[in-house]
Formats: sequence, C-alpha cells, structure tokens
Amino acid sequence: MYMVQQVNKLGKSDWYMAWYQDDEVLMNSSSGGAFTAIAEVVLQDNGVVFGATFDEKTWDVYHKPVTYIEELNDIRGSKYYQSQAFLAYADCKKYLDAGIEVLFSGTACQVAALKNYLGKSYDNLITVDVLCHGVTSKSVVKKYATAEERKARQPIKSIAFRQKGLIPWRNGCGASMLLNYADGTQKVITDGIDSFFLAFSGNLILRPSCYECHFTGTDRISDFTLSDYWGVDDTCASEYNLEKGISVMVVNTVKARDLLNRVSKDFIYGPIDPMERAVPCNLAFTKPQPRNEKRASFFAEYQSTDYDRLIHKLYRPYLIKRCVKQGVKMVVGPKGVAMIKSTFKKLAGGGIENLLSLSAYLNLPVMSFQPILIAHSLAI
Repeated sequence: MYMVQQVNKLGKSDWYMAWYQDDEVLMNSSSGGAFTAIAEVVLQDNGVVFGATFDEKTWDVYHKPVTYIEELNDIRGSKYYQSQAFLAYADCKKYLDAGIEVLFSGTACQVAALKNYLGKSYDNLITVDVLCHGVTSKSVVKKYATAEERKARQPIKSIAFRQKGLIPWRNGCGASMLLNYADGTQKVITDGIDSFFLAFSGNLILRPSCYECHFTGTDRISDFTLSDYWGVDDTCASEYNLEKGISVMVVNTVKARDLLNRVSKDFIYGPIDPMERAVPCNLAFTKPQPRNEKRASFFAEYQSTDYDRLIHKLYRPYLIKRCVKQGVKMVVGPKGVAMIKSTFKKLAGGGIENLLSLSAYLNLPVMSFQPILIAHSLAI
C-alpha cells in the first residue's frame, strides 16, 4: 500500500488568523472564508476544486468538482455527516493526469484516502483539510429530520447546519441551524439543547472511527488546514469579524505558502501563536473526541424509538440542570447569578445558610432560591 506522506513540508507550519473582506462570502462560509480565497486562486488559473455538497432530493452528501467561482457556494459550508468522496477520487486523478491544477478539500481522513488512491504525489494537487469534530451518518440525520417533520407537519427540503446571521459567530454559530421546509417556511434553531446538537456536540452519534482518529494533532496531512478561530476576542479582532467569522489557516507546505502569495487582496490574514487560542480551543488539534458512554444505548434504540424522545431520555440529567440554571437566571438576574456562583463555592463549609445570607444581601425572598435548593438537594 502507498504510505501517505507529506511532500515539501515546512519544518514548522505557519499559523494565521484570516477572513475574507466580503459580506456575501463570509455569510456563506462556516467561519472566515479562507477556503473561498484558496479556491478562487485555483479556479482563476483554470483549475478544478473538489468539495462536499448536499443533494436535496436524496439527502446524500457527496464530493463534486466545480470549475467556476460562481459554483463555489455549492461546496461551501459545513455538512455534519459523512460525505461520499470515493467517487471523486477517480475524477480527481483524471484531472491531475491531464496536467490540470486540482484543489481537493475534505476531512483529513478523506485527504489521506485520496493520496492512497493516487499512489504517488502530484505537483498540481493542492489539499485542504477542514479540522473535524467528527461526523455522523445520514440515517441519524434522517431520524432527526423525521422527528422535526412530524412536529411541523411538513417535509424538510434541506438543512443548513452552520447558518450565519442567526447569532453572532463568536457566540457559537456551530449551534445555529436552519431547517427549510417544502412549503417555503423555515425553522431557526439557535438553542444548544436542540436534540441534534445535543447528540452531535456531546459525541453521542459520531462514527466509531472518529473516536480513534489518526489525523488529529498539529502535524497535518494536507497543504492547508482550516478551522474556526474559537476563543478569539476583541483584543485582536474587530466586532465586525467577531460577528461574521474568523478562520484559523495553517500553512503546512511550501506549495501552500506559494499559493498564499496569489490570493485576493480582499483576503486578510496575520500570524498568530497557535498555543494561545487556536490549539486550546480546537480539541482536534490535540486528540480525537472522547466516546460518549451512552453511545451504545443510543444506537441500540434509535431505529425503533422516536429520536427526540430517545435524546431527552439519555440527556435527562443535563436538561434538568440546564432548566434549573435558566430558572435561576430569570429570577435573580446577572448580579444574583454572580453572587450564587460565589456562594456555591462556600457551600461545603457554610451549607444552605449561605443562601439565606445571599437572600438578605439581594433583598429577595427566600422562596426565590427554591430552584437552587432543589438543585442542591438533587445534587445535579
């Protein structure tokens, strides 16, 4: 078997924060539009770009080639379940053998699969891996969609997993989703307790191989690695960028460094220290996601049980805790929440009496703290 190896790898990767200065590009990109900037260089030189797209008829996610900048929107954005990339590998080889420049984007394992399929390195191949939390399967997404369709009494036409504009990017647009129904109506989801996001972000529904991923860490397999710049704040980025999105762009090879010199002047990037925010705030730069201990229970039941009901059963302790926290915030406000956090640190020594002191300080009736007392007694 051909062993995957990186050609002309830099001794040390270059790390940047980056964004595209174009509202349309930013709003149609998962983070800062770095993929678009790289892809435009290849397409302007009559090359081909491969990326993942969503088929509204079959609900398949699969890799397809695009040859015009106007087609890039088809392969922008996050798809949280497995892409069928294997059919694209042969097409990719045909273009490469014809001397055409090819940009292939996907998860790191898909890039590795392509390189193994090709069996040799190509000077006209550029690879981009998108830092990956892990992927789920089409069948799980369809079960979730069926539950949502039942509630809406309308079939879902498509799902946008990372919908910008619903909440600011800095607030976690990874948990903002848009369901597009067949009758033209939409459902906006921005709550982290949505049953799909609970399962996905909680590592309940990832593929088995994702928990043992060989492609995590900072030693990357591709020419470029792209991710969200989670953890960035207004000390080094404008409010506009924090609202619209910022990418981490890792340049791993001489080839990638050369291409970066050809990007649009509207693409802005600057060097960063990866250990300050990029690595600590993106687990996949360190290790795979941990397997959820309830994963086996989910897959034993999900085919025969209503999806929402199953998720709520498995996450019941978490949902109760969240409900209590929200109830407390509504009752006592931000000042009270800060005091409660301080008080809970002292509960081991002072017990419930501290809550009575807090009540007197805020001039609130003791009954205001009923949710906290319940939470304390339930030890949640």
